[in-house]
Amino acid sequence: GVYENTYVKEEGIWKFASLKYWPTYYIDFDQGWKEQEISDVGRGAMMPSNEYPADDPPSGQFKVYPEYFVPPFHYVNPVSGREVIVPREASG
Repeated sequence: GVYENTYVKEEGIWKFASLKYWPTYYIDFDQGWKEQEISDVGRGAMMPSNEYPADDPPSGQFKVYPEYFVPPFHYVNPVSGREVIVPREASG
């Protein structure tokens, strides 16, 4: 998946200010990629964790494999220096 994090330094200690994660796909480790049905891939990534509940609700809807989602990056492409433009059909 893709992470986009921001940090803050408080009293000399770096801490997460925000942590964003957009999974690309989700596979059960014990089943592996080959053994899972395509329709099941990604389903687990959308389920909330009972063991580690989120602090806040999801910030939006996004798609995982076999579909795709391009995250709304807040910075320019580090190679080209250009803004990341997402085709309308890829934005969710």
